[in-house]
Amino acid sequence: MSDSLAARIHATVRQCLDGYPGAWPAWCDPRGEWAPLLEQVVADSKLGGFPLVIVDQTTASEIGGPLIRRRLQERLDLKESLVLLARAGADGRGAGVRG
Repeated sequence: MSDSLAARIHATVRQCLDGYPGAWPAWCDPRGEWAPLLEQVVADSKLGGFPLVIVDQTTASEIGGPLIRRRLQERLDLKESLVLLARAGADGRGAGVRG
């Protein structure tokens, strides 16, 4: 296969996002190993990018906070497709992030 890893990630994410209005996969990256590549894919104008929401704060040991949750819900209510990048410690992997 001659596609780069970035191109394969982009194709996989686009397939999910294009599946239906309002699709939003959650990308959990507790150790921060994949976030740089995902952000590179989003910024690559040749690939086309896609909307990315990054949640990297915690409130009361839960990922996210009231403001980001409200903003995310507003986008989801509009059926906007996006990727949710959840950064959390290994002990709080995606806690509080629900689909």
